[in-house]
Amino acid sequence: MRRFYEELAELLREHSLLVVATIVKVTGSSPRDAGAKMIVLPSGDVVGTLGGGSLEAQVTKDALECLAQRRPALKSYSLSESGLGMECGGACEVYFEPVCPPDRLIVFGGGHVGKAIARWAAAASFAVEVVDDREEHLDPAAYLPGATLVKTDKTFTQGFTPPGPHDFAVVVTREADMDATLAGRHAGVCGYLGVMGSAKKLGFIKKTLAAQGVQDDVLERIRCPMGLDIGADTPDEIAVSVIAEMIAVRSGKR
Repeated sequence: MRRFYEELAELLREHSLLVVATIVKVTGSSPRDAGAKMIVLPSGDVVGTLGGGSLEAQVTKDALECLAQRRPALKSYSLSESGLGMECGGACEVYFEPVCPPDRLIVFGGGHVGKAIARWAAAASFAVEVVDDREEHLDPAAYLPGATLVKTDKTFTQGFTPPGPHDFAVVVTREADMDATLAGRHAGVCGYLGVMGSAKKLGFIKKTLAAQGVQDDVLERIRCPMGLDIGADTPDEIAVSVIAEMIAVRSGKR
């Protein structure tokens, strides 16, 4: 077992994503006993074994699904001919534990609310990146250690990797037109996109983007006003409401 954890540690240095699949219960005959472990990489390659055959193939498939959802899971498998087509005849339960990097949050705009969101998000275990075209709003002293601060251009297109399907983004720039541009550019791609503002501002954003040909399904993914409705007023209160909503999205509650 020590060798397994040594291999796991080595893989974690090379890969940011993987799943550890562990047999946690065995009933009747099974290729491996409870406690057997296997690592599944995003490529589908495996390290270790749960006994090979159709069980291992199905576990690998389920592990990749678990990795895509970034959530742990517990699954039962029948090892009979009527189940996975195996001769063992028993059954087993496998626990899937995805090992993923912290969820990435891009904060577009480093003003009062942007700084507050960045601080609270870091405390909630998000990997925070703050993107602004103004150097004075990227002072490391205003953020918690570990935040990535990016000086971009006035179009907010340079210096950072655009958010992907598992990423979060909040838009709190100083210009409504830029907020609309960023919302239209990223809402159809990232997992969460919130914009600071009111229902009236959302109407402005949708009208602006619709005139540019942005599809309705993208417009419907824009969260504005962003955050849970808790009567927030100050930058820190707004940040709490936004982080609470992101946590709910992250845990599948919203």
